[in-house]
Amino acid sequence: MAVTITGTSNVPVTVTQGPGDALNIAAQIGYLLSTIQGSGGLQISSGSGSVIPAAPTLSGGTTTTELVLSGTSTVSATIPAGYNYVVNNGTAQSTLTGANVALITGTVGGSYNVSGNSTVAASGGSNTVSGSGTYQVATSDGNDQVNVSGSGTVATGAGTNTVSTNNTTGGGNRVLSQGTNDLVVANSGNTTVTASGTGAGILGGTGNLTASISGGKATVSAGSANANVTTSGSQALVFGGAGTTGGTLNVNNTGSNTTIVGGGGSSTVNSSGTSALIFSGAGTVNSTISGVNNTVVGGAGTSTIAANSGITYFGGSGKSVIVGGSTASTIVGGSGTQNVTVGSGGAIVSAGSQGGTSTVTGGSGIATLFGGAGTTISFVGSATTAGAIFVGFSGNETLNGAGSATNDTLSGG
Repeated sequence: MAVTITGTSNVPVTVTQGPGDALNIAAQIGYLLSTIQGSGGLQISSGSGSVIPAAPTLSGGTTTTELVLSGTSTVSATIPAGYNYVVNNGTAQSTLTGANVALITGTVGGSYNVSGNSTVAASGGSNTVSGSGTYQVATSDGNDQVNVSGSGTVATGAGTNTVSTNNTTGGGNRVLSQGTNDLVVANSGNTTVTASGTGAGILGGTGNLTASISGGKATVSAGSANANVTTSGSQALVFGGAGTTGGTLNVNNTGSNTTIVGGGGSSTVNSSGTSALIFSGAGTVNSTISGVNNTVVGGAGTSTIAANSGITYFGGSGKSVIVGGSTASTIVGGSGTQNVTVGSGGAIVSAGSQGGTSTVTGGSGIATLFGGAGTTISFVGSATTAGAIFVGFSGNETLNGAGSATNDTLSGG
């Protein structure tokens, strides 16, 4: 793929690109410069090597300056102030520093440092790009390193890329991750990440992190950030923030085989995907489950679960509140308390073996209740609710049906 840019003496410059450039920056700049040239407003200079001529003074109706760099020599230079656009089409790697400039590079890669209001289209090779202020950065098929501080957009191409962001000014940073095994580190401020490649890693710092994951085998760790995560791929792994510094975690899962681990802050999980595994953390967790084959493991915090499509649940040390739906749920109590409301699909509730207490409120479906040594399980039901089947095992356990006004069945162990 190639982009044609207006050059000196009206001779077009062809910049070869690798696959990528999700922002289509190079093509947009090429079209813009062609339009400006057509109106007589473009003044073009050329250079080769590390000595770059000063930007020309605009005159005679010209409004925009362009610098075209070419040749086989390695370039290490600061772009003089006054150039609006720079086309680096040399055949050797370059190190360029500039401010308030739009920079297009070829396929050999290099190191580029920009500040102010700047744009970098690193069209190929492996590149290191540093940006501050307001920026747009797009890379292509190499393995690229991008470090930005300010506000703007970074789009990675094919390859394996690392992007580090700090939102210090403006509305925030946006990262479009397309590579394989990309790593995005959202250190501070507001960051939005859209990851479509396989194996993306997204690490939150402080501030607010929004991640939309469509690629497979992605990992998101919220850090201390407030995180909003949407997963639609397969085998995603999402961690809430650890400890008391963990922010809130909100997850909307429509993918398959997703694992979600709550942190120290509060979590909200909406899972309509298949075969999710959800671990509650130390904070409170509110979950709505409408997918199939979802498993939830309680933690130290309070877990409130609307099990619309049925779940398998293992209790933790915290309190659990579970409301069943049209599909039967299987619930195994932990050391905390379990409050279960039976849905139309019924429920199988085991008190477990950790000494917890379970209270089951009847619904339109049958509840099957299994006791456990050192546990208490109670059933509450009106005359209009379906009954319960109590099954006792060995050891000292309490099966309590005193709160039931319907027909129940008791089987001793």
